[in-house]
Amino acid sequence: AILHGTANDVTDAISPTCTSHPTDAELAELRDVVSARLGLAFTTLRIVSIETRNVTATTGEASVRVNLRPELEGDDNWLSYAIDKGEWKLSDCGKLPFGGGGAPGPAAPTGPNGAGLSPTR
Repeated sequence: AILHGTANDVTDAISPTCTSHPTDAELAELRDVVSARLGLAFTTLRIVSIETRNVTATTGEASVRVNLRPELEGDDNWLSYAIDKGEWKLSDCGKLPFGGGGAPGPAAPTGPNGAGLSPTR
């Protein structure tokens, strides 16, 4: 959803416990910020693999690999998910699925006001 969906797609993919939900304009702005930081068009990003760990009947973690060089992809990309009304939802509010915070990768890309999934809310 964050890569190529609409703001509604992102909202549908995250837990209702997350209080920030982007508008289409905020999502476009976030993608522009990420594109500038990575030095490539956001539209070129594609998922190449997904790993999971610590999966239970109701929670789990996933790491999404995208087609970025390792130094751009980051090394702390594990996100938490939980079942909500029978569907897996991102419960790690405000964090992008790539560019995560440990060395040697860059700090997680954020929106213009410092938020992960929603720049202003």
